[in-house]
Amino acid sequence: SIRGNNNHSLCGEIGWPYVVRALAAANKDDVLSAIASQMDKPSYGYQLAQGATTLTESWVADRSMSWNHAMDGHIDAWFYSHVAGIRSISPLVLIPLPHPDVEHASASRVTKSGVVSMDWWKVGDVFRVNVTIPPGTAAHLHLPVEPLLVAEGGR
Repeated sequence: SIRGNNNHSLCGEIGWPYVVRALAAANKDDVLSAIASQMDKPSYGYQLAQGATTLTESWVADRSMSWNHAMDGHIDAWFYSHVAGIRSISPLVLIPLPHPDVEHASASRVTKSGVVSMDWWKVGDVFRVNVTIPPGTAAHLHLPVEPLLVAEGGR
């Protein structure tokens, strides 16, 4: 199990996208967050600690292998859809979900109608969301809190 392995994935690069999708579909964001925030090897954090600025071919950042290897980058989809909250483009569904260890998330996607962007911040008990959608676009925005102030078009 992932939890039994100190929040490290137990699969290789072929199975990894399916693990990410399955955990996201089961709303196991806490497990994916724990995997993404590990700093010991094998992990994304370990790659960063070794100086990587792109994903490496090896989970342990082996310098004899490629240091520009997107094969294990499937967690990016989770960052966009479950952390930042851009769940789908057609129809446009935005569901920002604050995570215990994340204070800010930002993402954008280019669509046929223009750019969709989502920014959220969490400071203490305050959760602030800034969404930009192209003119004439319908969007479903699901907030994890009761809105106290909603502004549209700067008003």
